[in-house]
Amino acid sequence: DNAKRRRAMSEIHLGRSWDMTRGLRPALLVRKMSDHIAKNLRVEEVARTKFLKLETITWTDGKRERLWNSAARTTRSAGNDVDAVAILSRLKSEINPPSTLVVVQYRPPVGGKTVELPAGLIDPGETAEEAAVRELREETGYVGVAKASSPVTCLSPGLTSEAIKTIIVDVDLNDPRNANPKQE
Repeated sequence: DNAKRRRAMSEIHLGRSWDMTRGLRPALLVRKMSDHIAKNLRVEEVARTKFLKLETITWTDGKRERLWNSAARTTRSAGNDVDAVAILSRLKSEINPPSTLVVVQYRPPVGGKTVELPAGLIDPGETAEEAAVRELREETGYVGVAKASSPVTCLSPGLTSEAIKTIIVDVDLNDPRNANPKQE
């Protein structure tokens, strides 16, 4: 009984999580027992479009081979560990409390409108921070300065290998360039 409990506890690790306002803080991580022996064996591309590819991954959990279907971006630049950015904007002014921006837009995969943080793909030769400032300007018209970047995050790892960083971008509402923002 104690051996079982020790084994189970050995799978719980104290790690670090990211706090957008304060940086890293302790977090409790729980690992599945078979994760140390699971691995991908091969990847077969099934279909491709300009921005995405469909793959069938053959993997093992240590006991048997299994299949997994996955979508992957085709746009990640060589040497870059992320595909895209999400922008957490901090709008600041001398007279109003800080606020943030969200984007409401139609998304065909869900057949309706979504409420999202501004976001976009990273262009070749661009850093995540540069992409965040550009995407914020394109999607909202606001000009800002990148202040912080999250670790790499996978938002839907059961479906896609897409990896993003969340970038904090400060927007000075007293800056004349932000007086009448217009989407590009």
